[in-house]
Amino acid sequence: MLSYVVAFTGGYMVGDGILNKNTGLTSVGFLIIAPAIAFGFATLYKRMLALFDDDATSYTIGIILIQIISQLMESGPFKTLAGLFMLIFSCILIFQNSKIENHNG
Repeated sequence: MLSYVVAFTGGYMVGDGILNKNTGLTSVGFLIIAPAIAFGFATLYKRMLALFDDDATSYTIGIILIQIISQLMESGPFKTLAGLFMLIFSCILIFQNSKIENHNG
């Protein structure tokens, strides 16, 4: 939850800095948002590694690409299907138990 607050703050600062042509505010916003994005990718990869050990990297890259492409799509059936796919896959990542028997940390 904290990463969402940090990402929102950084994103707001980037947007406000671009709008007001304030390079310093934009730079600080990027510095704030970069760790939030990195932690989000790391969390996604960690969960993929716990569930899909063999193809974790491929699945992670695929999910990130689907998220980016769905943001660029116009409203329509393909965007709805991409959103539904992301919702179902997110629920699988959250609720499915991993195959790891001995959890360290």
